[in-house]
Amino acid sequence: MFITRPRTARLRGFVRIWVDTLTYAVALTALSAVVAVTLGVTTGGGVVRGKHLLFVFGWTMMAYATATLWVRSGKQLRAAHQGQQDAGPQHTDTDSDTQQDSMAAASSLRNRVANESTKQNISGKSIREKQDATRFQALVQTIPPNRWVRAPRPERRMGIPGKLLVTSVFVLALSFVMETVFGVV
Repeated sequence: MFITRPRTARLRGFVRIWVDTLTYAVALTALSAVVAVTLGVTTGGGVVRGKHLLFVFGWTMMAYATATLWVRSGKQLRAAHQGQQDAGPQHTDTDSDTQQDSMAAASSLRNRVANESTKQNISGKSIREKQDATRFQALVQTIPPNRWVRAPRPERRMGIPGKLLVTSVFVLALSFVMETVFGVV
């Protein structure tokens, strides 16, 4: 039977995860904005080129995060699903090659899950088992909203690809706001 935490404890955990993620996203968005505007001004394009560079940075980050979080293959997805169920194989295919490929993929997936420091779930590397050890993440931990809130447990924390996906939305939103609100065309 499942042991459930009280509602307030789950809410606190949820808030800690999102404070960590949003602080990372805001810090990386600010860094992207400074780099884009600086490059735009130094290359002679001004703030307009900076806005265009922000647009490119945002789509590049989104593409990278999506590719990192993407399911590897349909066979691995089916194999992972079968590996989670104890009832036995769910295949109805009579082709033994397909079943052997699925078993090989399941075996490969189980080995990767056992040997990597990152949990491999259905959506890719989204949940970390250990704390992110990048210099930027260490810097983000010292930024005020994050330093006031206790960091979430490493297995609950959103991974770098998930944080980059949120950041890409913020960068694209900043590019949009620069054009529509501030009139940078």
